[in-house]
Amino acid sequence: MNEETPEQTVDEILAETPEETETPQTNEEVVEPKPTQEEKPEKDKEFQSIEAQKQHFKTKAERLEKQLNANKVGGTDPMEVVKLAKALEGRTEDEIDFITRNAATADVNDIIAASKDEWVKDAIDTRRKKTADKNKIPGSSSPDYSQPSKDYQDIKKMSKDEFRAYAEKQERGGNTGV
Repeated sequence: MNEETPEQTVDEILAETPEETETPQTNEEVVEPKPTQEEKPEKDKEFQSIEAQKQHFKTKAERLEKQLNANKVGGTDPMEVVKLAKALEGRTEDEIDFITRNAATADVNDIIAASKDEWVKDAIDTRRKKTADKNKIPGSSSPDYSQPSKDYQDIKKMSKDEFRAYAEKQERGGNTGV
């Protein structure tokens, strides 16, 4: 009844039987065609790349976790914390930052050692002196403030030579002081 002619192509045959091209709707396992030789190395490379990324992030997470645990002060001996507080007593926040930057590690003992280091102490003392000099109120260089001015009664008691010397000082602004 339905004779296939040799002239009929595969596409025409598939078009006549649409139920065969549909995917099955049952819970049966669908068998995928095996990958060709070109697809297989590509998937292997992709798998290797994913494995390498997984390993990289795993080691990174472990390293960061170790750093986090190392930076916790709560996990250290309470006596070390007391020693650290004693070593940093009287220091400003900037000075403490300077000490911790110059410590070998973030370990409590290294920070204490850095606070006792002569170079660090000298640097902090120099910085303190510099800020003290910067904040110091400068003395007046004006001649009016260096020596109290003389009033009329004092000038009246002066001799002519004393008055000339006083007048010359006032003109030059060069009070020598007492």
